[in-house]
Amino acid sequence: MKQKSDVTASPDLLKATEKGDVRRVKILLKHGVSPNCCSPISGYSPLQMSATRGYLEIVKALVKAGADIHYRGGDVPGTALSGAVIAGHTSIVRYLLGEGADPNEDLYPDGMPLIEEAKNAGYSKIVALLRKGR
Repeated sequence: MKQKSDVTASPDLLKATEKGDVRRVKILLKHGVSPNCCSPISGYSPLQMSATRGYLEIVKALVKAGADIHYRGGDVPGTALSGAVIAGHTSIVRYLLGEGADPNEDLYPDGMPLIEEAKNAGYSKIVALLRKGR
C-alpha cells in the first residue's frame, strides 16, 4: 500500500541526502525539517534514498529524527529496508532491522519476499540477518 509522507518535500534535505552530506542533513533536522518529506517527482523519502545509496550515518540521523521506517512510496514501492537489501548494504539492513523494520516484507505489494531477493543476489549476510529478524 502506498503511503503519503507528512509534508511536502524539503529541497534542501533531499539535495543533502542525495549528495550524502551528513553534516547538512543533521543541521536541517536540528532546525525542524521533517525527516518524512518526500520528493514531489519520485515520491522517495530521504530515508529510502539514503538507505539505497548506502549512507548509514544519514540513515541513523533520519531515524533518530523520527523518519518512518515503514514508509512505502516512490517509483518502486518499497521501504528503506528493501532499498538497502536490493543494493546489498548489510550494515544498513542490520541497523534498520534493529530499529524495527519488518524482515518479512515483500519487495513489491504481492511480490517477492526480501529474503528471496537477497538470496537471488547472493547476499548471504543479509539473508542471515533477515532470517534472524535483526
